[in-house]
Amino acid sequence: MAIDVPQAELGTHQSVTCVPRVTNSSAASHHTVCSITTEGEREISQPLTWGASMPLRFIAKDPDSPDGDSPTVWVDEETSDLVIQGWKIDDSTKAECLAVGNIPEHEAVVRVPARLARALREACDVAERGTD
Repeated sequence: MAIDVPQAELGTHQSVTCVPRVTNSSAASHHTVCSITTEGEREISQPLTWGASMPLRFIAKDPDSPDGDSPTVWVDEETSDLVIQGWKIDDSTKAECLAVGNIPEHEAVVRVPARLARALREACDVAERGTD
């Protein structure tokens, strides 16, 4: 899909591929998730928003993360979707996941430590309250 990405959002990245996501029929409920490739670096996927803010509610970070950057759990307050940052899975885990079914190119499987179970339960509670 071709999308006009403002240069300020693209920065020094070399390419961007975007997938639109419609959360309901309201025009205000559209957002785009982009996969960004930086020259000489690995591909990263992240939501990019421009022209509107994305209402993410921070739930928790892994308190035992050595650098304090991950894993992390949020809830999208507009859609009640869970947004999870976790560790990349290893090849063995990926093989087990693939035994159940394909992992589409636009999706990712991540590992979250068990110590975040309470945060995940809280995120689920927040998400359920958001759909009432």
